[in-house]
Amino acid sequence: MFLLAIVLLGTSMGLYSTMNANLQSKSTSTASVLAQDKLESLKMLGYSAIASGNDTRALANMTFNRTWTVTTSGNTKAVSVTVSWTDRRPRSVTVPNVLAEM
Repeated sequence: MFLLAIVLLGTSMGLYSTMNANLQSKSTSTASVLAQDKLESLKMLGYSAIASGNDTRALANMTFNRTWTVTTSGNTKAVSVTVSWTDRRPRSVTVPNVLAEM
């Protein structure tokens, strides 16, 4: 009976770890897509209209905060989009890019 309890405890801990890793992977993938989506929408605005900002998106029962910073240097703009969220702890994904004036 004791051996069965040990086996069941180990199995349940493994299942919990797998479910937690799956949730984290899904959240990270969602955040990456949101960051890339914002970067693409900024590109569509045109070089002169690109400016720093932030917004919030609620997807898959989670709230994702997007912040994008724009730094101009000569005829280029460095754009960095960061998406942050909290599942079991605070997490974030950052996608950097450099855009040139055409």
